Amino acid sequence: MIRIKVIPLNKMIARIEISLLYVSLLLVLFLFLSLLIEKYLGAEEKMVFHQEKLLKEEVIVEEPVSDPTSMPQDDLEEMKKETGQIAIEEQQIVTSQIKENSEQTTEVVLEPVYQYEKPKEFVAKEIDHGKLMVGNTIIKNKSKIALDLNELKKPSMFAFKDNTSFLLYHTHTTESYEIKKELYTDNYRTQNAEYNMLKIGETLKKYLEEKGFACDQERTVHDFPNYNGAYKASLQTIQNAMKNTHYDIYIDLHRDAISSTSHYRLNKVISGENVAQLMFVMGTNGSGVTHDHWMDNLKLAIMIQNQAEEMYPGLFRELTLTNSRYNQHISTGALLIEVGGTGNTIEEAENAMKYLANVIGSLKQSE
Repeated sequence: MIRIKVIPLNKMIARIEISLLYVSLLLVLFLFLSLLIEKYLGAEEKMVFHQEKLLKEEVIVEEPVSDPTSMPQDDLEEMKKETGQIAIEEQQIVTSQIKENSEQTTEVVLEPVYQYEKPKEFVAKEIDHGKLMVGNTIIKNKSKIALDLNELKKPSMFAFKDNTSFLLYHTHTTESYEIKKELYTDNYRTQNAEYNMLKIGETLKKYLEEKGFACDQERTVHDFPNYNGAYKASLQTIQNAMKNTHYDIYIDLHRDAISSTSHYRLNKVISGENVAQLMFVMGTNGSGVTHDHWMDNLKLAIMIQNQAEEMYPGLFRELTLTNSRYNQHISTGALLIEVGGTGNTIEEAENAMKYLANVIGSLKQSE
């Protein structure tokens, strides 16, 4: 006899409901996991795309513009002539350098071993855009003077020796750099001597003395509280120093860029170190002021920059020649050097002083 188990209708309905509930839960779990997987894979694809985009983008760094200079002179008539000329020169320099935007230099330069060689004549020629090349030095002539190529190719008569003495000073003393950890004054200026041009001069002094040179540093602040009187104040400082000590070389150390932004980073990698690029700004008598020694100063700058190009290509940017004289009329060995820009760190500027001292030290003649 076949027995048939009869299940009450209400129990059958309950079992079906439970089964449907389990199936529904499984479907919900499946959908939830599908959404999670899709979201994860989508985020990963977006990340890969973003990284590829970053790798393809080119970062363009604007070429900085030269620092503004107001240069009242001790002689009233010369002061009037030069003050009027500087405003015109500043605008010309700003306009021309903005047009010359270029990518930041990052190639590595290795540390060379260099032996002193007697100076020889350079090849001097005109190149594109009204620039001149003397040896390996490119000169942007912003002055009113037509340069004599035959004169420029003659080497500087200056001789670096063990007894060569330096005076370092800072017309724009409070200029400073990009600092990541500390906050200080606005517009990339500070009176803190650990972070402004006094620190850069202190570093160069140390390295020059290690090369055997005699070196003093004037630590007078010239651009605070009166920025526009900075050159007049620094001239007085130099003249007072000259009363007590004879110096062969006077170097006015500045930081380049009139714009207070982090975009103006002038960097060169040398022996694995980030190094702020340097620039000579040399004056003339082009605005009618007295400056009898400007050609001697220019040749000295060319000699140093050519040596730098041999040892550390790209350490110096193009030399700028203007109508102003920047107190360089005081000596046949007066130089103005711009050290990096507002986007450089103070460490990069200090590194530049080490390589500058190496270049100058390599020019020392044996007795």
